[in-house]
Amino acid sequence: MALLKAAINLVRADKDFTGDNVISSIKLKKIKSKAEKFSVSEIRNILNYAYKVSLNASSKSQAYFYPFIFIAIYSGMRAGEIFNLRWPDVKPSYIIIHKPKSQQDFEKIPNLPWLDELMQSLPKESFFIINTKQRSTNTFRKIWLRMRTELNLNQRATIHWLRHSFASYLASEGVPLNINQALLRHSSISTTQIYLHQDFDQMKEAMMNMEKIFDSNLPHRKAGI
Repeated sequence: MALLKAAINLVRADKDFTGDNVISSIKLKKIKSKAEKFSVSEIRNILNYAYKVSLNASSKSQAYFYPFIFIAIYSGMRAGEIFNLRWPDVKPSYIIIHKPKSQQDFEKIPNLPWLDELMQSLPKESFFIINTKQRSTNTFRKIWLRMRTELNLNQRATIHWLRHSFASYLASEGVPLNINQALLRHSSISTTQIYLHQDFDQMKEAMMNMEKIFDSNLPHRKAGI
């Protein structure tokens, strides 16, 4: 379409052509791309790789790489939400989300045993749970790119694919779309459909599927942490 518009504009430049470029008035419809996700085996490999990075860390970025990846996979939280997660936000039964992207009236998701177990094992050396100097995914960029290559992952894969995976696997387990939407805190069901205020117990039950899908024998549990 863009090439056709350019061709007509080129013809219009000829003095003998006096017509209008009707193509220029046509607006192209933006089509949402299918959400990308990691396979179950890739998720397990990512968890194991991230754990080894943090276990042998020589920097804060490395030390907090596994906790960050773990929280992203098992909660479906956005990267910015994880970086903004503070210790007072973590309650025994729920996690408070600051400044959710949508305008919905709830701001919390269930806190599950293995999520709480991991977070409580982290040093309380800062107001924030993920205590990195740079509070964005750029702090993990080098580690992520190296991991992506070494694990032979899709070279377009970003950290946000972890959130896609969370949504997609819940959908594959038969979690209703409205519950999935509530957990992802999307403002419209049409957004959630790319991944194919509810009762909190239903949200918790839905999240319980994640340990079953991605393996209960987690890296830090193998190490006895």
